[in-house]
Amino acid sequence: MSRLSASLLILLIAATFQAKSEESAAFNTAAELYRSQQFIEAKAAFLALANQNHARANAILGMMARFGEGGPIDLTQAFEFYLSSARAGYAPAQYQVAVMFEEGEGVNQDQSQAQTWYTAAADQGYEKAIDRLTQPLQPAASDARQTMLSRVWNLNLPEQFKQALPPATPIPERLGIKVQLGAMSTKDAAIDLWQLIRDELPQQSRALPITVSRFKGADQAEIFRLRVGDFSNVPQAKDFCDSVEKLSRRPCWVVADQAQW
Repeated sequence: MSRLSASLLILLIAATFQAKSEESAAFNTAAELYRSQQFIEAKAAFLALANQNHARANAILGMMARFGEGGPIDLTQAFEFYLSSARAGYAPAQYQVAVMFEEGEGVNQDQSQAQTWYTAAADQGYEKAIDRLTQPLQPAASDARQTMLSRVWNLNLPEQFKQALPPATPIPERLGIKVQLGAMSTKDAAIDLWQLIRDELPQQSRALPITVSRFKGADQAEIFRLRVGDFSNVPQAKDFCDSVEKLSRRPCWVVADQAQW
């Protein structure tokens, strides 16, 4: 590489780093305005970021339009903001788009589109989408009914709508990657499901550790998550899910590290 090319590369990297730093600072400023309940100013600051295709800013604007912060409640606008963020690959927004399609909020009800967006979010390991797809017989709780949570939101999606409870059984936590096989209404139902899967897939399920943990989100029915595995990497976990879906026709999703959000 010539000295000129190397210099240009260094300048490009420096410019990119500066742009990212400025974007992060702008987001933090908008977040502080929101936390201080200066919603009109916060909305303007997030809009400036959204105009630069900032996925999280679009998701936040969707939430603000949904709950009437910085302006009147506008579900159609909320859906459009969420959709922009979802198309950029932001899993929490993909989940919200799915909910709005399922409930017919701000958009015509479309169960097929809801399934598509739930799946997109679940494919990234987004827990609420995985819960929805592994509990098909239970109705989804609409986040639109959770207005009070918006006021204390900490701008760290997806934690704003999530409230984890202690494990239902004292099973030590494993550090490996897990998959979720069910979200059942009772602990016993989750354990029964695992026994069925073990009967169907004796070779694949042998010696795999399981965890049944209780979860209850705000304004949401209590569920018990059946999670399996101590997989060393994501491809290994996906291979197990492929076997489950092929041989037993049951849903299976790799659970992502929530720190990524």
